[in-house]
Amino acid sequence: MYQKNDYIVYGSRGVCQIVGIGIPEVSWVDKDREYYMLKPVYSSCNIVYIPVDNEKIMMRKILSRREARELIDNMDSIEPLYAVTDKILEEKYKVSLAALDTKELVKIIKTVYVKKQDKLKVGKKLGQTDERYLKKAEELLFGEMSLSLEVDKDDVAKEIEDRVRNAFSRLN
Repeated sequence: MYQKNDYIVYGSRGVCQIVGIGIPEVSWVDKDREYYMLKPVYSSCNIVYIPVDNEKIMMRKILSRREARELIDNMDSIEPLYAVTDKILEEKYKVSLAALDTKELVKIIKTVYVKKQDKLKVGKKLGQTDERYLKKAEELLFGEMSLSLEVDKDDVAKEIEDRVRNAFSRLN
């Protein structure tokens, strides 16, 4: 069980802080269940109510500082996603996002980076689907890493983007 003030990653909402645990004073909740009251950190959304006893809800604690540093340090060894068609790749993007796993988010970012470089070489732009998944993966990863490392989101973004760019420039 999580505690009040813990930071967790909750599905596509990203990083949330648990601002309360109990029976909320809203009319539509089951008064026989306890709820986590989650406040999304990086959006202006209202409080999200999640039953404490619901095992189907995907959430986990954010990475520790050490785990976040290890992820960045080992980023070179994380392989991008590969697929024969864009449709299959989109399915892989969906699975990776749903996993709530930071390594899966790095895979999406690396995959889209490679696709973008390939498109630029032939004078084309990246497709909307890739852009959309890249934005979501970056939003989730950079937000979590920012809190874990206690640095600004923009600093995290720059470091990760530099690592990805440098990893692929060594290959070419």
